[in-house]
Amino acid sequence: MFFLKQITLASLLLLCLSAALNIADVESVEGVLVLTDANFDDVLQSTSHLLVEFYAPWCGNCQQLASEYAKAAQSLASFGSTIRLAKVDATVHDGLAERFQVQGLPALYWFKHGVRQDYSGGRTEESIIKWVVKHSGPSSLSVATCQEVQERASRDKLALAYVGDFDKKDFTVFMRISENPTVGEKYQFYHTADFEGCGGQFGTDSPSLVLFRNFDTSPVLYSSSIQNINALLIWLQDQSVPTLIEFSEDYIEPIFGQRKLTLFLFRSNTDKEFSQAFSEVAQELRGQLLFVTSGVTEGILAKLGDFMGLDEDQLPTFWILDAENDMRKYSMSANGATVESIKKFIEDFKQGKLSVQVKSQEIPEDDGRFLKTIVGKNFREKVLKTQNEVFIRFYAPYSGHCNVLAPIWESLAEEFRAVEGLVIAVMDGTANEPEGVDLKGFPSIKFYKNGIATEYEGGREFHQMRDFLKEHSIAYQKHLAKGGNTHSEHSEEL
Repeated sequence: MFFLKQITLASLLLLCLSAALNIADVESVEGVLVLTDANFDDVLQSTSHLLVEFYAPWCGNCQQLASEYAKAAQSLASFGSTIRLAKVDATVHDGLAERFQVQGLPALYWFKHGVRQDYSGGRTEESIIKWVVKHSGPSSLSVATCQEVQERASRDKLALAYVGDFDKKDFTVFMRISENPTVGEKYQFYHTADFEGCGGQFGTDSPSLVLFRNFDTSPVLYSSSIQNINALLIWLQDQSVPTLIEFSEDYIEPIFGQRKLTLFLFRSNTDKEFSQAFSEVAQELRGQLLFVTSGVTEGILAKLGDFMGLDEDQLPTFWILDAENDMRKYSMSANGATVESIKKFIEDFKQGKLSVQVKSQEIPEDDGRFLKTIVGKNFREKVLKTQNEVFIRFYAPYSGHCNVLAPIWESLAEEFRAVEGLVIAVMDGTANEPEGVDLKGFPSIKFYKNGIATEYEGGREFHQMRDFLKEHSIAYQKHLAKGGNTHSEHSEEL
């Protein structure tokens, strides 16, 4: 409710009173409209601003969203807003799910005067309300005085204000920026003609952009040409993150979505010993990479720790994440770290002197089995740099599909045991990181030849995988040409 307290009833009504609704006959559950194949278009036509969630009753993420979604709908209604929240059971109304090409659940779409766009806000009551209210009104709010700009911007995490005449080309560029969906998700926008009040305060004598933020130095005057849109967009993106970031869900996008080079300091919540040196380096090298601190034990921090292959026993430690290059990781102990040692770590990375760190189980001893187990530590040696061809199955121990495939894969290894130059292998994809591989699901099967992967997308029967190898494996083809036979009695029974 915090955000709602900052919105007056009058301003909310001004944003939302653009359409008269006549949806009394539509079923509503906890303030959320229940849409069906039969009523969807009627509701869409009679509602100027509509957020729709496609869900499935069995979906865990949908269940987590449900209460926050309902609270947001009820709060909007209590303020007299005509913004409506609705939901569609995608398992029942599959025609609508197909029409809007729903891929994953929950899927949320925003309809403004019937025009659809993806919802990109958060999953809490406050963030839902903030997003839909912002997307219901103008992209930039006209403000009378410089003082009012500052008062409004003080309530925002990020705000950009235009100061100057509205008939200038600079203002046209500013409005285009405010309507840019990528920038608009992060920033609030204001414009004022009170140049007399703002000019002296911000040290400018021409139309200007002033950035306000609730972190680092603020406000900040944009010193380059407003009409250079690309440069302005880059500047706004860079200014949208703090010099020193405390990791949270808010920073998933700049780190992983925008694939920014990042230096992490992983430490326990009570360990502050290395923060000062880290902070000094962040100030000095701002703009070259992101600087982030994080733990590894709670919520999203635990997920980050799992992704990096870290647990609490390994703290404190520095990790560079090269998100632009296959999410490669490089580590250094933080014990005894100084400004100089941290900067040397970064410089060694830039010069290619560091070894890639991978999440890995220990390398197993060769037990003589035909099916070889490969882990993160020897993936490069056994798969990417070997002369052998490798047919490898990446699996998850908890996956039912993987468990069904396991005995067939064992039989495949036994069947091809005599084929020189061909290795049948497995890797636990939940406990190991194969270098350069983005595993999107399990099981995932790949065939490597000279370190280059071919995705196996065929059937999961024994004979289908054997036929694939007959077509793609040079080692198998040579084996057959020499009169070799791989057909064991066991394989013929499968």
